[in-house]
Amino acid sequence: MNDRIEVLEFINELIVDNNGDELTEPELMRNSGLDSFGNTMLYLALDDEYKYFDIILKGMDSETDPFTVIDFENISMADLLDQICT
Repeated sequence: MNDRIEVLEFINELIVDNNGDELTEPELMRNSGLDSFGNTMLYLALDDEYKYFDIILKGMDSETDPFTVIDFENISMADLLDQICT
């Protein structure tokens, strides 16, 4: 299981590296200010580090595009941490 604080720090580092603003747990990811390229880079890095796409696609068809599953408008930092850390 991944440490929640370490994952939060990792995500915020990625956000800042892509010209966004750090977030706390209750905030929505859309409030980071990342553009679509920054969001793509963030989620690709999460997949590389934590196999994020395997987590969110568990039980789905193997042909499913993970970017169609992520609710970019409504996912919060807490949601993201729950997915990665449980």
